[in-house]
Amino acid sequence: MKNQIVSNKKFPTLVLVKSVQPLDGYRVHITFTNGVERDVDLEPVIWGPVFEEIRNDPNYFRQVYVDPISQTLTWPNEVDLDPESLYYGDEEPPWWTEYKERQKKKRARQLRERKARKPVNSHRKPKAKVTKKRAVKSNTRKMVRAKSK
Repeated sequence: MKNQIVSNKKFPTLVLVKSVQPLDGYRVHITFTNGVERDVDLEPVIWGPVFEEIRNDPNYFRQVYVDPISQTLTWPNEVDLDPESLYYGDEEPPWWTEYKERQKKKRARQLRERKARKPVNSHRKPKAKVTKKRAVKSNTRKMVRAKSK
């Protein structure tokens, strides 16, 4: 089955999981769709309440399989792992590095363009702030009542 999830001329096809075999502890032997094989230690990856059942029961951990649709490691409780994180580990995927470089260039260009712009309508004086005057209440009623008593 070919990888039909993403098709883009700029980026290579996604590396997905072809097969998995559990080893001792939390280690697995993974074969990826591009033919690369690796032994991966999943202990630092499977943490948190979602993976609690998998961490606490070694037999449950050994029930790992490759999901036929997403082509990644999956367990019976439908918890799965991203194939890119399994393939690249702590390194950034090449497409992410390229994306960050493009973003840096874009920000630098935007800053240059802002500095090059001249302020619009610079010959006008800024408008004066308009302040509202408070209406003064008259105390004539109180004074009239006081005199009449």
